[in-house]
Amino acid sequence: MFLEKMLNTSTVELMKTSFTTCVMFSKHKLSCVPEHLRYEMYRTQTQQDKIERNILHEWMDMVVLDCVPFLYYLQYLVNRKNGSLPRRLLAMFRLMDYINQKVLIEVKNGGIHMVSTCKGHLDTALHVLAHCWEMENRPDVSWQLYTLSTHVLNTNNIAWVHLIRLFRKTLSRRIMN
Repeated sequence: MFLEKMLNTSTVELMKTSFTTCVMFSKHKLSCVPEHLRYEMYRTQTQQDKIERNILHEWMDMVVLDCVPFLYYLQYLVNRKNGSLPRRLLAMFRLMDYINQKVLIEVKNGGIHMVSTCKGHLDTALHVLAHCWEMENRPDVSWQLYTLSTHVLNTNNIAWVHLIRLFRKTLSRRIMN
């Protein structure tokens, strides 16, 4: 059935229904990027990060996110600004569902391991979901998501900066109280 459908469907229709692409922003388009995503331009932080980069990773100096989580993130931001709680939460839960479909948790060698089932930019999808939880005043959930992102991609991952930022923010709130 699958082969028959593939053979009888036009290439244009297949592209519309079966493929998604990334949304990419270069430094020249930063004014079009939501503020939190601008961090992604600076994912290389340490000498170890620089060593692990290669010429195939030209997207490292850009903001790159799969189009589906980007859409849900934009929906969340718009509905948050408009004050629509049900729509805001629906967008966030759709983003969570998208990520849940891309991640597999397995128990192996006495520990829990996460395996990404996608080749896309799961780390950035986790970052925007973590940012949603930050805006929902749940830094504990954000922390877990940023930490999860470091397991997806240990180097060249802006999650480390987000973790430091979140730690400082939490620390300053405790000092103020």
